[in-house]
Amino acid sequence: MNFNCIVFPAPKPFYFSETDFRQDGSLIFIPTEKGCNSTFEESKNSHGPAPDSICEDSKIGGRDTFPCFYIPYEHENGSSKIIIYLHGNAEDLAGCGEMMRRLSVSFKCHVIGLEYPGYGVCFKQKVSSKEILRRSFRLYEFLNKEFGYQEKDIILFGRSLGSGAAIQTAAANNPGLLVLMSPYTQIKKVAKDICCLSTCLIKERYKSINFIKELNCPFYMIHGKDDKVIKPHHSEDLFARAVRCGKDNLCGITIRADMNHNTFSFGIDISQTIKRFIKKRKISLEVNSKDPGELRYCKLKDFKDCSKTPFEYDAQSLKDEYLAKKSKCCCTIF
Repeated sequence: MNFNCIVFPAPKPFYFSETDFRQDGSLIFIPTEKGCNSTFEESKNSHGPAPDSICEDSKIGGRDTFPCFYIPYEHENGSSKIIIYLHGNAEDLAGCGEMMRRLSVSFKCHVIGLEYPGYGVCFKQKVSSKEILRRSFRLYEFLNKEFGYQEKDIILFGRSLGSGAAIQTAAANNPGLLVLMSPYTQIKKVAKDICCLSTCLIKERYKSINFIKELNCPFYMIHGKDDKVIKPHHSEDLFARAVRCGKDNLCGITIRADMNHNTFSFGIDISQTIKRFIKKRKISLEVNSKDPGELRYCKLKDFKDCSKTPFEYDAQSLKDEYLAKKSKCCCTIF
């Protein structure tokens, strides 16, 4: 039995094109550079192995790209800030669109969500923790070095499964802020807590606790006291490690009563708590530099290999192929 499907259940895709999203935004495709660093160690060494191969017929539009959903902050002056949102494993980009929209409105900044291989429109691709990391590193690099966002203006937000990639991406860079919602110390301990499985049955993908000592940016953890999926002791253990590593001046933690893994008040449990941390740590979210521009148009003018519309693929054919395949979904945990 493949116990690793517990971690990556590859849920039924909820979108095949931009029109499937309920929120106003743009489905854009970021070009992937071969050899792009995919782990913290590879980034520090400034080189790394070639990324996991993706079969040609799994590429969207026949190009080596990966999809993201971009929600701009609709204001006449725009915003110089952007949140990179890394979602959990029981949803794809369409499933977390409302969360992204609320983050944009609450913090007055643009938000871009990263899609994982095996999820959403990428359902034909092989699920890979290494590929998720590679995409996270590449998206951060793209925003910073190619699109002009300063690191202090980039916020990483990792929820549940996405917290692992968020921590490693932040550890290899220096974003303005890292927010972790329902994070874990390591995948094996989550599986053991829930299923009482032997740790030898689960492949370790993200050992987040090992990267706490490498963080040099402010980071904040939010966890529900009633979370039965990823228990709150994971955040407490991460915080304790931060204190032991002398990072207590950078980190903060809130364990929220009456909040569990999927039920919470965005305003009270998320927005207000983050804003209190920002105020306490004197982190500026004020727009103090020029908006790099509408990211939604990058598909039209900023990349030679993305100069055409990203909707070259036939969304209906992709949907029909999925329905014909009738892929089975593994059990959903987090």
